[in-house]
Amino acid sequence: MTDTPSFVPLSESANGKTNSFCLQCKKAEQTMSYAACLNRIEVLRANAAAPKDWNVCEQALRFGQCIARDMRQEEELAGTSIYFRAREAIQSAAAAAARWFMPGDKKVKPAARSGSVLDVLGDTGSLADAISGSAASVPHTHTARVIPISAVVGETPLQIARRLRAEQEAANA
Repeated sequence: MTDTPSFVPLSESANGKTNSFCLQCKKAEQTMSYAACLNRIEVLRANAAAPKDWNVCEQALRFGQCIARDMRQEEELAGTSIYFRAREAIQSAAAAAARWFMPGDKKVKPAARSGSVLDVLGDTGSLADAISGSAASVPHTHTARVIPISAVVGETPLQIARRLRAEQEAANA
């Protein structure tokens, strides 16, 4: 895999402090750390007490559907860690990203502001006046016809909608 030295001992796959390789587990329906999966497998094989949320893993192991178990067998045949990604490579990239976003960093400067809302409003007075003024300058291409709505006592909203639609269709015909 990526960021892997030429030879990584088999034991390093299960070391969560150095291996950051993750896999998509279809049984648990989540992304899992390969090292964590290997440690779960070891605990479950030893019949030690395990948390209840590991039941999915236990069932997958029992019925031969655990992808991490299959990956481990592949590594054992090769005699080296195949599914290994050095954690320090990811940590150094994360640290570099964190330094870029740190407050007070001289490299990152806020964008210059073009003016406040009040400068944009100018002489209009209020935001509502500004919106009304800009809306008045837009040409009206379509005017909506207002249909008066009157409900009959005991009429349901569905019946009102059907009656109004029939009246509108009759008016357009």
